[in-house]
Amino acid sequence: MTDYTDDYERLWSAYPARNGKKQGKKPGFAQWQRLSADEKRAATADVEKRNRQGGWGKYIRDCERYLRHKGWEDEWTPERATATQPSRRMPDPPTYECDKWTALGNRLLFRYIRHARGLSESDLAAAIAARENAVQRLSAALDEEIRDTGEQHDSVMTFAKVFLTDLDNLLNRRLRGKIIRGA
Repeated sequence: MTDYTDDYERLWSAYPARNGKKQGKKPGFAQWQRLSADEKRAATADVEKRNRQGGWGKYIRDCERYLRHKGWEDEWTPERATATQPSRRMPDPPTYECDKWTALGNRLLFRYIRHARGLSESDLAAAIAARENAVQRLSAALDEEIRDTGEQHDSVMTFAKVFLTDLDNLLNRRLRGKIIRGA
């Protein structure tokens, strides 16, 4: 028999049942022990807040997964919780007046930053410079290709592949394929 701590017992008693069953107390406790004191406080506060505001949604992870995936960091609102499970998705980048290649570069850069997580300020500055470089290098040739062929999709994919390859090489990451598949 495992001796659970009082703080874990508090979380466990507040955590809702998944599919009408409450399972995984022991694996949840193993995850609990790996958390820092601040993470434990944040998790307990989030569970209690979701219970008060009805923020669990249709699908509830078991307690162990909630702790392993740091579910207290998920973005959610009580209104959205009734429709879907909370999401870690970041909002789309703001839109403003610019040419289509800069706009495409902005969207791709935003997705790249979202997937890269933890870029330093110097990496971010380099990524922004790479976007400007890609727009300057490619926009005229791709506009001409669109005028000649009438096909925009191939030109957009060419821009995306070249720009994301540049970012991968610059930041020593391998996210190009993931971003293109997700686009």
